[in-house]
Amino acid sequence: PGLIQALKATARKYTERYDHCIKKISQVSSFSLTLSWRLVVSLGAASVYETSMTLHHIYGIPYLPGSAIKGVTRSYRILCMAEKLKHPDDYYERVALLESFLEKFNLINEFPAPEMLHGFKVKGSEGKDIVASEKFYESLKSLQAELRSFQLIFGIQDRQGCIIFFDSFPEDFEIKYDIMNPHYGPYYTGKEPPADYYNPTPIPFLVLENAKFTFHLGVKNKFICSEEKNNLLNTTAVWLNKALTDYGLGAKTALGYGLFSK
Repeated sequence: PGLIQALKATARKYTERYDHCIKKISQVSSFSLTLSWRLVVSLGAASVYETSMTLHHIYGIPYLPGSAIKGVTRSYRILCMAEKLKHPDDYYERVALLESFLEKFNLINEFPAPEMLHGFKVKGSEGKDIVASEKFYESLKSLQAELRSFQLIFGIQDRQGCIIFFDSFPEDFEIKYDIMNPHYGPYYTGKEPPADYYNPTPIPFLVLENAKFTFHLGVKNKFICSEEKNNLLNTTAVWLNKALTDYGLGAKTALGYGLFSK
């Protein structure tokens, strides 16, 4: 308990200084969210234990790296945009095509002509080719503004994104024990068939609870007008808010971990 209280005190002091420094930067958007339940980040990272948690390399306090915040926002927007496309019929094939399209084409200055998509395809999960159809192209055209904003925010191969995703630190938190309890270890390692007679193997890991995080976004690109900077900041704040409240961040989000609420 004494160590946890010391970590909380350190987190409060550092977060106050960190927030104060960020607010000195022009054109910053900030908002706070609270964990709905539990959070674990970098569960499978290298550690002296079997599991891990992301801790600040100097202060030893739990935090959310800006790269993780940016990654979850980007993934969430791709999934949302894929839902609006009309082809292929399979949702995951649409996701694969869309992600490859965003990596291949620069949409910031102009949208590619339809003939540029001739022969454009990606490999599906089973090795088959997923081909960009005319319906796929027409669906993309209807999302031009959103696709352009996406590339301006997150960047492309030859251009940095305009938005800075700052690290986020908890204003208050509790550290609790949780466990994974795999029942079929020999089966997962490929040595035995699945069966009910194996002994479960509890694996403890650390989680955060009752934590409130403030998320900061900034603009770093000098080559866009002030009005567009404000629009991109507001757009990113909405996307990030939705990603954290609907999609979640960190490990085990399918089980309710990593979800936030206002």
